[in-house]
Amino acid sequence: MLQESPSGKTITIGDISDEPTKKIDRFQPLADYLAANLSEFGYTDGQVVIASSLEDMIDMIEDGEIDLYFDSPFPALTTQNSAGTELVLRRWKDGDSVYGGLVVASKDVAIRDIGDLRGKVVAAEEPYSTTGYASQAIDIVAAGHALEVVPVPETRVPGDSVGIWFSRDEENVLEAVINGTVPAGFFSDQDLADLPSELRKQLQVIHESAMLPRQVVSVRRGMDPAVVDEVTSLLSGLESSEHGRFLLDRMKTERFDEMTQEDRRRLGDFGARLIELPEADS
Repeated sequence: MLQESPSGKTITIGDISDEPTKKIDRFQPLADYLAANLSEFGYTDGQVVIASSLEDMIDMIEDGEIDLYFDSPFPALTTQNSAGTELVLRRWKDGDSVYGGLVVASKDVAIRDIGDLRGKVVAAEEPYSTTGYASQAIDIVAAGHALEVVPVPETRVPGDSVGIWFSRDEENVLEAVINGTVPAGFFSDQDLADLPSELRKQLQVIHESAMLPRQVVSVRRGMDPAVVDEVTSLLSGLESSEHGRFLLDRMKTERFDEMTQEDRRRLGDFGARLIELPEADS
């Protein structure tokens, strides 16, 4: 159900954040731009709606409070499975169209591949992070190792399992690996590339997961197909105008474009394997 303003329809963009003011400031100009260009469909206003969690996002999409949602593959596919959203575009966030998950260890530890992680606890970012948890975790499961979510890194796990400790931040993952609190941690290739060289020299990559779209654009179930087509056209065309490039820069986005067949194949494979992951509090 589309939201109504006193004068007409409101197009809504949703995000998950504990910094709502920052996210509203970043995305409100795009919401205004979309509304201004969707007037033929009765839209007069644009709004950014902030959810506090993925569960909250799913509920708001199902209730018709959010029309568009930008996020990485894991939360986007979870939302698709729960709320029936459609993935329509790829978002080049921070200049990257795709990214991949890494398992990284200190060069001081005798770990060379994910098989060496059995009976140990590794640091991940958060339960719904794509390259801070899910992409590496499904590879560990595919290799025949059980996963066990643990509350603290000192937890003892069975010798045939790999413990997952959610540190809640990529900087905490790095600190835990460097300090030896855990033998390894999950990073994105972007996280690793952004580290100062003196820190990168202390680390070794022991596993690389499949590349995935950096972010995808989801639209809620039940939107008018003509509106969806126009929204995808507007987003895809942003880089062709000065104002559009301003909006992209404000959102830390290089462009929006269509997903390739390879993107969709990888997303399909990734989504099918997510059911193998243990449940964790978000």
